[in-house]
Amino acid sequence: TVTVSGYNKLSVKVKITTTKDEANTFKVTPAGKVYFLSNANGTVDVAKTDLDGQNRETVIKGTGKEDSTNTVLLASQSWRYLALLSKRDGGNSAKLFLIDTATDAMTTMDEGDADFSPVGWNGTTFIYRVDRHNKQIWDTKAHAVKSYDASTKKLATLDETAATGSSYGDYYSEFYTDTHILNNEIVFSKGVQSATSGAMADHQAMFISVHPDGTAKKVIKSWPGAGYSYLSVISRPYGPNELYFGVNLTGTEPAYEYEGGQVKEVAGKKAADIWNTQYFTYLFSPSNDEVFWSEPRDGKSTLFIGDAHAENKKQVANLSEYTTFGWYTDDYVLVSKNSSELYIAPAGEWGEVKPLKVTDYFKPNFSAPGYGKGYGGF
Repeated sequence: TVTVSGYNKLSVKVKITTTKDEANTFKVTPAGKVYFLSNANGTVDVAKTDLDGQNRETVIKGTGKEDSTNTVLLASQSWRYLALLSKRDGGNSAKLFLIDTATDAMTTMDEGDADFSPVGWNGTTFIYRVDRHNKQIWDTKAHAVKSYDASTKKLATLDETAATGSSYGDYYSEFYTDTHILNNEIVFSKGVQSATSGAMADHQAMFISVHPDGTAKKVIKSWPGAGYSYLSVISRPYGPNELYFGVNLTGTEPAYEYEGGQVKEVAGKKAADIWNTQYFTYLFSPSNDEVFWSEPRDGKSTLFIGDAHAENKKQVANLSEYTTFGWYTDDYVLVSKNSSELYIAPAGEWGEVKPLKVTDYFKPNFSAPGYGKGYGGF
């Protein structure tokens, strides 16, 4: 039995010899499990396997009532916690579940007559949006941004929408567009709309920041709604922990950037340009010291690893058939092939090393471009 600290135990047969023999060369696998969705058995299950694909197990068996197009599994950067969005009971609404990989126990994070939209992980805290059913456009609290701390089992409402009126002829209401996870900071856009432009005189669209526990909420920037019946804020991450944002009304409004708690206007860039530029998704390592990303070239992927600012980058694969998936510790990266095959590789230049296939997996119709603080969003 071969035992090495940090690696799985391996049982081998040793050839007794007085000379070196390749038969006595053995490979051990780093300890750990990768979790993923699988429908190999006809139901959408949560499964796990060793990093070399061995010892595969079903962790949460599907009930057969899941919506295969709207089942989502997102892992935290440490792989300690998983968020599962699933219609396991076949009801009208999916529920949000927490899976603790230390025990593989599953508990409910949130449920109700609403649609839940995963945003992602910030450390041990999961961020998501709620759109409540049976609410009219003039009803308050129709939408919310919420968080769930997996380590303390604490649920927090970070923000809810306001509204007034009693019909489509006199309403005013708020709505969300984009939600982003930065360094211990949740940033989201809140737009405003009304039946008439006159109802917007005392209201404003906002770009808002709040800590994952709901504290330190502040308005980063606001725009008065007077004279409009609809005003929306658009935003996109253009680098690690860096956002462009603005409002696009006439195509001439300026774009702003938000980084490190600071806002400044971007010279020569308009808010309308935000949607017309391609930005990469930077996946943060568990220590947040490095990022892993893909750039499309000639129809294939060139993969890079850089520091926390995506600088000092090194190319790990060129014109690859693989796309980024995540990290496993700071030592390994996970890549996907054909959106159905999961591979693992060293977190460095691959050279002649080929990624090792871990498993086939099921990818539902869900992606989270721009989200990099957890894994499974692609």
